[in-house]
Amino acid sequence: AYDNWYYLPYSDQADSAHLQTNGLKSRQTWTSSVSLSTQLFGMVAPNIFSVVGLRHVLSPSVSFGYQPKITRNQQYSSFTGVGGSGYESKNVSLSVGNQLQMKYLRDGKEKKADLLKYNFSASYDFVRTQRRWSNLNSNLSSPNIKNLTLEMSFVHDFYASDGRLRWWNPTLKTISISSGYRGSFKIPVGLPGFNETDTTRIGVPSVGEAPSIDAKIVRFGISQRYSETRGISP
Repeated sequence: AYDNWYYLPYSDQADSAHLQTNGLKSRQTWTSSVSLSTQLFGMVAPNIFSVVGLRHVLSPSVSFGYQPKITRNQQYSSFTGVGGSGYESKNVSLSVGNQLQMKYLRDGKEKKADLLKYNFSASYDFVRTQRRWSNLNSNLSSPNIKNLTLEMSFVHDFYASDGRLRWWNPTLKTISISSGYRGSFKIPVGLPGFNETDTTRIGVPSVGEAPSIDAKIVRFGISQRYSETRGISP
């Protein structure tokens, strides 16, 4: 709940807006929400090569939010720009997370790795009179490829151009693909057998002496991004 108090000194602007000045006015607003979430697991043991187990983690969640329409002293909030909105809000948000994990053997020890993540979400607005469903937003990523990042994002529209709801055949509006690679390599510096920090040694190293070559690590990164926006339904 939010409680806002307003005190307006006299001004021509307040007087022209027919607001009471030199007095206190209060306005209360409140919002509420509730959410539910759980996790479901599916497992299989293929025993192929070094892979000893695969697990699918399904994480659905739903949340409901509500804010009543409040008109009391709304004009003071509009005039000052302070205070919550007085519009009614009632919506449900849905999301589903998918994660594919792998268990494998390396040097006789079990290791775990996340192979893929695929998440999508949408919401439904009870107050709107048209196009109550939001866009379907989805994201696919591969988080465990060494030094490589790969992510794909999609936005689908549930509605056709004539406003018909198409649950099983949404329209692809936006696609975005990004990838990146990070790596490093070493560059030898100095002369064999000569250490720049050793001032006591001069000349060429003696026979049989192990050469000493310093190295500097060079790190680099490469990234690229592709995005496409298609025709948007009116």
